[in-house]
Amino acid sequence: NCAYEQGDSGAGNRDDLSLPVSMEVAQALFRTLVYRAPDVAEHCRRVSNYCELVAADRLGERTRRILAIVAHLHSIERMRLPDELLKKTAPLSQSERQQIAMHDRCGFELLRITFGCQELDQLLSEFIQERAPALPKPSKSIVQAAKILRVVDRFDSLTYRHRERIQSDEQALQILALEAGRTLDEAIATAFIQAMNSSPQSGE
Repeated sequence: NCAYEQGDSGAGNRDDLSLPVSMEVAQALFRTLVYRAPDVAEHCRRVSNYCELVAADRLGERTRRILAIVAHLHSIERMRLPDELLKKTAPLSQSERQQIAMHDRCGFELLRITFGCQELDQLLSEFIQERAPALPKPSKSIVQAAKILRVVDRFDSLTYRHRERIQSDEQALQILALEAGRTLDEAIATAFIQAMNSSPQSGE
């Protein structure tokens, strides 16, 4: 079961995210992720770098910083997976995928409780495409941030697994082009493809 349940002291009770303090907390959590699950941490680091590449001229500073926190920690709960599942290289079974999904959901709850920021909660909800009824409608910039995160997370999942290349950047970008307008936002996917073609080493 999820170890982090949202209670009276959880997210949604404040929305005054202190960015300098929150970035320090995020860095501390990320260091824990590096220690326990370095492969997952590398994925999150690359995703954060890719987010910066696309968000620089699309989002304001505050939203970019919130996106940076979420990008660095969107897979935080993976560090609690058992080693045999965390390091498995063979294709995952349906039950294993469900187990990972359950852990991911707990990770989202951990972030909500830790940061207590409505915008961060909204970004997480938009990212997993399950809008929480208690949350008000997010701003356009938060929606944009979540779309960026989905695109770059998809790209890195196509290119790396356990620090090993499974597809080239070119192959992954071709897949993104096919998914643009279907499962991924077309404008953001196109912008990311263009940015990667101009700066292919940005996530390394």
